[in-house]
Amino acid sequence: MQTINCLEILEYASYLGMDVEDKDLLWIAKGGLKSILLEGWRPCRTTSGEIYYFNFRTGESMQGNSYDKRYREFYRKEKAKKDFNTKLEYEMNVNYSIM
Repeated sequence: MQTINCLEILEYASYLGMDVEDKDLLWIAKGGLKSILLEGWRPCRTTSGEIYYFNFRTGESMQGNSYDKRYREFYRKEKAKKDFNTKLEYEMNVNYSIM
């Protein structure tokens, strides 16, 4: 099993469009990397900043994968839930402090 380092997680999180302040949602990026990194595959970056996957055992490379879109959408949904809950908590605190 391959280990995933923090830099790879942060780069993939950025690639998914995750906000820097969403450290509590980095598990999504880590899960995405784990699901796509078959034995020997690693994420790499082109000089223009695009992510591709390279298999150091076989020398093969591929652009993107079907998991990227899935995890990008999953992040958006989790972010929306988090933002909604934060707003709800704020409104409840404001309403109680007025009473």
